[in-house]
Amino acid sequence: MVFPEGRGKNWNLKLHSLYTSQPTIEIEGDVKFSQYNPFNKPKSQLNKREISSILATVFSSREGGVIVIAIHKDDAVAIAQHIYDLLPPAGSISPEVELVRRYIASEFGTEYQLYKFLEKGVAFHHAGVSQELRYLLEWLMSKDHLNVMVATTTLAQGVNFPISSIVINDYKVGTPPEKMTQDEFWNIAGRAGRADQDTLGIVAFSSKNDNYNEIEEYVTDQVSELVSHLETLVLKASERSRDLNLKDLVKNDPEWSNFVQYLCHAYRQIDDHSRFIAETETIVKATYGYQRIKKADPGLAKAMVTATIEYAEEIRNIDKQTLSLVDETGFSPDSIRNLRQGVREIRVTLNDLSASGIFNTDNKMLSQLMGKLLNINELAIKTENGKIQGNHLAEVLSKWVKGEKIADIAHLKLFENQDRDKAVNDCIIALNNLITYSSWGLGAIESLTIKKEEIERLSKREQYEIRSVPAMVYFGVDTLEGVVMRNIGVPRSIAKQMGESFKQSTGDNIPTITKARTWIKSQDSELWNSCAPHGSILSGGEYRKIWEISNGEYRVG
Repeated sequence: MVFPEGRGKNWNLKLHSLYTSQPTIEIEGDVKFSQYNPFNKPKSQLNKREISSILATVFSSREGGVIVIAIHKDDAVAIAQHIYDLLPPAGSISPEVELVRRYIASEFGTEYQLYKFLEKGVAFHHAGVSQELRYLLEWLMSKDHLNVMVATTTLAQGVNFPISSIVINDYKVGTPPEKMTQDEFWNIAGRAGRADQDTLGIVAFSSKNDNYNEIEEYVTDQVSELVSHLETLVLKASERSRDLNLKDLVKNDPEWSNFVQYLCHAYRQIDDHSRFIAETETIVKATYGYQRIKKADPGLAKAMVTATIEYAEEIRNIDKQTLSLVDETGFSPDSIRNLRQGVREIRVTLNDLSASGIFNTDNKMLSQLMGKLLNINELAIKTENGKIQGNHLAEVLSKWVKGEKIADIAHLKLFENQDRDKAVNDCIIALNNLITYSSWGLGAIESLTIKKEEIERLSKREQYEIRSVPAMVYFGVDTLEGVVMRNIGVPRSIAKQMGESFKQSTGDNIPTITKARTWIKSQDSELWNSCAPHGSILSGGEYRKIWEISNGEYRVG
C-alpha cells in the first residue's frame, strides 16, 4: 500500500508492505520514495487519482510496463491525463506507436485523447475503446512500446505481456463500485514481475492515509475466497425467498438466463425427460456453485435441485425450435416467445432480412426489429444518457454496417449533449453491446422467420448472404466478401474494398476464409493502396501493417 506521509506540502509517498511472495523477498518496515509533489498540494487535498498518477510516473522508470487499475472508464482517462502531464516531453516516437497514432487519427481524429497520450507512451483501455484499437494498444504493450496503461479490470484479466508494476487505484471498481472478485484480483496481481529479466513485481494500492487495515483485510480475504456467479445468484435470491422458482427468477433477473441455458442444453443433450429428471442432481452438482452452497447450507442446495426438477416441467413443454434458440442465444424461453410474437406482429419477410433490405435506410423494418429486440431482458443495450429507441439503434447499426467511422456515428442524436471524447466512448460502448446482442437477436429472428422451402428457392449466394447478416452486423460490413476479410483480421475501414478486389481477382461466387487468407498474403502494397478509403490518413501499406499485427506477422522494418 502506498500513502502520503508528512505535513502540508512537505510530504513523501511511503510504501507499506502488506504481502510478499516468500521466500522471494522480505521487506521489513516501510519504504520511502523521494519527496515529489508535482501537484503542489498539501497532503490533505490529495486524491487517489493523483496518488496513483505519481506512483505510476515513478514506476515508469523501472524495467517493464506499468498498469494502473481504475475504478471506471472516466477514472481511467483522468488518471492517464495526469500521468501524461507528469511525464517529461517525449523523445523519439517508435514507428509502431506512430502507426497506431495514425490509425487513431484516421478513425477518430487527432483530437481524440489517445492520439496525444501515446506521444509519451501512455494509454487508457476500457469499454469505450473500440475492439480494433484495444488490440493495437495491447500489442504495443506486449512489445514494450508503452510506459503506462491505465485500464479497467477487463484488460487486467487477459493481459499476456510484460508488466513490472501494477497500481490499483481502488479495490472497489465498476459502477456502482464493488469489490474486485478473487479471480479479478489474482489475475491482476499474478501479472506483476518479468520472469525473463528478474524484475521484482510490485502490486501497489493507492491510499490517502496510513490506515491500511481495510486494504490488508481485503488482500488477506482474496487469498482464500472464491465465489461462483451461480452461488452469488442463489444466495441473492434466497434472501428474498427460500422458494427458488426458476421461471419467476429468470423473468425478473436476466442474469439467471445463463443457468437456464445450461439446463436447456443438458435437456437437449439427454433428449429424454424421465432421464433428465433422474439425473437432475448430477447435472446441478456439476456446477461449482452447488458444491459450495451444499457445504454452507444443505437446505438451500436441496432447494436448487428441487427448483431444477420443477423447471424441467417447463422445459418439457417448450417446442424444439425455441429450446434450440435458448441453447444458441442464451435468451430465456420467455424472451424467445416474446420475440416470436413481436416478429409476427410486424410481418417480417425473407426480403426484409436480406442485406440489401434490412440495411436500406428507406426500409423501416430494421427500426421495428430493433424495437422488438429492446424488449428482450437479456439485451442490456444502454448509453450513458439513457435515450434508447428502436429507430436510434437502427440508424447506428445501418451506419456501422455501411462502414462509417465511429467518430461520425458518434455525432448521431443518440449521443448528443456530450463532449467529443465522451460521445465517441459512449458510441463504442453502445456498439459493443449492440453488435453482439443484435447479432444474436437477428440470428434468432432469422430462425423464427425463414422457412426452409423459401430459402431453398434462392441462389446459393443469396442464401449465404441472408445467413451472414448477423456476421455483417458483428463485423461492420455489408458484403459476404467483407465478412471474410474481417474474419482474417483486415481492418473494418478497408475490408469491403479488399473483399471486392478479392471477388474480382478470384471470380468466386462464395468466398472462403482459407482462399482469402492465401490470396491476401500474396498482395503487395499497390493493391492495398488502391483499396484504401478516399482521403484516408493511412496509406494502403499502413493498413497492411495493421493487418499483419492482427495476424502476428508484423516485422519491424
